[in-house]
Amino acid sequence: MLRNQLTRLVFGSVVVLLCTGCGGGGPKNMAPVLASISITPNTKTISPGSSHQFTATGTFSDGSTQNLSSTATWSSSHPHAATITASGLVKGLGDGTTNISAASSGLTASIMVIVQSGTPDPLGSVSAASDTCSGVVSGTNCYSMTVSCPGVASAHALAKVTAPAGTPKGTVLFIGGGGATGYYEGYTFGASIVTSVVHAGYTGVQVSFPDLSLGWLTGPGGTRKLACLPATVARWIFDNVHQSGALAPLCVHGESGGASVIAYSLSHYGMAAFFSMVEPAGGPPFARIDNGCLCNQPSVTGPCSANLIPQCYETDVQAFVDTTYNAPLCTQAAAGDITNAALFLHDSILSGPDAQLSFPNTDVHQLFGDADLTAAVPEGYQWSQAITSKRATECVIGSGHSMPNFASAATKIVDDLVAGCHLQ
Repeated sequence: MLRNQLTRLVFGSVVVLLCTGCGGGGPKNMAPVLASISITPNTKTISPGSSHQFTATGTFSDGSTQNLSSTATWSSSHPHAATITASGLVKGLGDGTTNISAASSGLTASIMVIVQSGTPDPLGSVSAASDTCSGVVSGTNCYSMTVSCPGVASAHALAKVTAPAGTPKGTVLFIGGGGATGYYEGYTFGASIVTSVVHAGYTGVQVSFPDLSLGWLTGPGGTRKLACLPATVARWIFDNVHQSGALAPLCVHGESGGASVIAYSLSHYGMAAFFSMVEPAGGPPFARIDNGCLCNQPSVTGPCSANLIPQCYETDVQAFVDTTYNAPLCTQAAAGDITNAALFLHDSILSGPDAQLSFPNTDVHQLFGDADLTAAVPEGYQWSQAITSKRATECVIGSGHSMPNFASAATKIVDDLVAGCHLQ
């Protein structure tokens, strides 16, 4: 009896040991799961017609990595700017920005690709700090900036940002005439234009260069180099204020000298990659500085009036050009000095072969007043007629040169921006 009990006890112990060895209740090995995706390079600028291979890399829960480029689902948010194949090969189509995304196992990573034509003049840099908002239009955020560009003195700039209620539909940048030494709201209807655009759901941004005698046009350096200053501010706004990147439009309205900011930014500083819609009004002047300063071209009719308009700059515009060089070059040219003809042409918006004139993903919508008989009209119209992509020119009845000072033009500007500021 005792032997049988011991046998059963020992047998039971053996059973327990054998079951423990089987690991019936212990943890099981789990396969690693995808924890994150990254895309390299993390940003890229390419030209239309060129291609670049992107790589999607997955990081798993055990710390291991795997190339997912051939298995991830790739997409482009703006296929008119660039397309992407199933293996991650991007092809640039036209100037613009697009978000390239790679998705796998419910996770997505995105980076921005910039498509840019030609060899643009280099932009500068911005050092910015928050500033106190003041003025007529209520500001959500204001910034004080030091803007530095190659070949010209650094300049102080201000930006007033007015945000709409809810998620913005996009961003509209406003810059006034001359060298924009004041905010756009300083025009008779400027504040109502900005406020109306904000109420329509867009972030409104006004830019000024308040500390110099002629704002961003204060030389030396010439108009083309000095235009780097506002163009650099526009790029900073895209990166730091607009924030929606390629997923929402950045649009620009500029009056007279502000129209030249738009044209220089597009034709010489590669900003067609970032502007979805632009509305230059009353210009741009400086399209052909050689014609305006040398005064050797015949008077012509503009798009809005049968009156002949001289292409020779008015006295105040000659002074503007002189200020950009910090020398009386334009007034001397008007008196017969042709020494600087080549310099004037180089610094013009229509400078020759290096001027970009195709902006396939930017809607160029140009306004002129029917009562505007300044040289800015034939110059601006010549630039618009040279553009080979989407463009439109309209006349506003009852408007002179400084269009935001006229009620009919103010209504037209608001209607155009609200209807036209969208991704192309």
